[in-house]
Amino acid sequence: MGTGDWNDGMNRVGHEGRGESIWLAWFLCAVVQNFAPLAQARGDNTRAQQWLDARDGWITALHSHGWDGAWFRRAFSTTARRWARQPTPNAAST
Repeated sequence: MGTGDWNDGMNRVGHEGRGESIWLAWFLCAVVQNFAPLAQARGDNTRAQQWLDARDGWITALHSHGWDGAWFRRAFSTTARRWARQPTPNAAST
């Protein structure tokens, strides 16, 4: 996640290089879903399948680690702090 999360209020969540954005992971899944057919149309079925297989693993991880039973978290910080299990005024929770 680094320091480039879409939400400026979370710009230091991964400043030490180990933070993970749940939102960016879902965005990556959407990109792969939309790009895989383009690779298939070009005859690159192996690459498309690798992307889709990776996407399946990411989705499993998102549901296993990003879902708290009621809400998707927004991110995990470099120190493994969970951000926003549920709506909060400052978007931070522990």
